[in-house]
Amino acid sequence: MLFGGATTLWRQVGTALWGVRALNKRHTEIENTLMVGLGAERFTQVYTHGARLPVPQLVDIACGHAQDADAVPPPLEDDGSAMGPLTPREREVAVLIGDGLTNRQIAERLVISKRTADTHVEHILTKLGVASRVQIAAVVGPRKPADA
Repeated sequence: MLFGGATTLWRQVGTALWGVRALNKRHTEIENTLMVGLGAERFTQVYTHGARLPVPQLVDIACGHAQDADAVPPPLEDDGSAMGPLTPREREVAVLIGDGLTNRQIAERLVISKRTADTHVEHILTKLGVASRVQIAAVVGPRKPADA
């Protein structure tokens, strides 16, 4: 939850971890370890919950003062998909991110402007409460050859 909350706050600041490359690398390593340990779906659920919490509640959690009920994220909306709150177009973009396409390639594939693709990606990051394209790809999961 704290990773999700911190990501939201860093976005507001306009940088991540003071722009220090070594901190970014360590942050990514820890995030990946948590994702593997919790599983992509649970990690995304907890991360998203944290990304939506107000700062005072994040501080309470960080200090160990939060009630148990405050620390447990509610279940994601169950629509049969790990991509829960995304619009159909955002889901298309998320799948293309999972396929490894850049924003420019996504724009060309969907016949939209690059800026529109950039906006979709930002919305996906925010809605899923994740910080990277790798995390979006983990939520999308591997696709079967018939899906591709």
